[in-house]
This record gives sequence, C-alpha cells and structure tokens, in this order.
Amino acid sequence: MRVMTADIAHLLAAARADGRRRVLGIVGGPGAGKSTLAASLAGPEVAVVGMDGWHLANSVLDRLGRRERKGAPDTFDAAGYVAFLARARSR
Repeated sequence: MRVMTADIAHLLAAARADGRRRVLGIVGGPGAGKSTLAASLAGPEVAVVGMDGWHLANSVLDRLGRRERKGAPDTFDAAGYVAFLARARSR
C-alpha cells in the first residue's frame, strides 16, 4: 500500500492530539524517497533523525574488514541508534 505525505501528516496530527511524543520510523530501499518524505514532515514539532550519521566508526569497520561496504546494513550502529531513539522518546 502506498501512503501519501498528506495521509501521514493527517495521521501525525491525530497522534499528537493527546500531547504524547511519538516516534515514526520510515523504512525503504536506497533511493525510495525516505529522506524526502521525512523532510516534508519536518517542522517545529517534528525532528528528523536519519541513520546516515550512525555508521560504525571507521576504525571498527577496518577491524571488521567492512569499511569498503560502508552503508550496508551491517555497517550501521543499530544498537546506538535504538538507544538514542529510546532516550529521545523518554524526554
């Protein structure tokens, strides 16, 4: 099912009605438009936290022999990203 930006904006507005903080995950393959969609939803009450800044350190990637694959799913610090989101959600 394809969801349009207006539909997501409506869902976000409805979710905000109770004043609680929400976390929305946007997933998809490379070039699918995730960043474009997220940017269209960003605003004073919406922060976008992309995964691009959550690569493992180059020294770790070198040790694992994966630096040349930087950007592949196994080169991200998924645990660090999840911990960050948990902290952000609890504030």
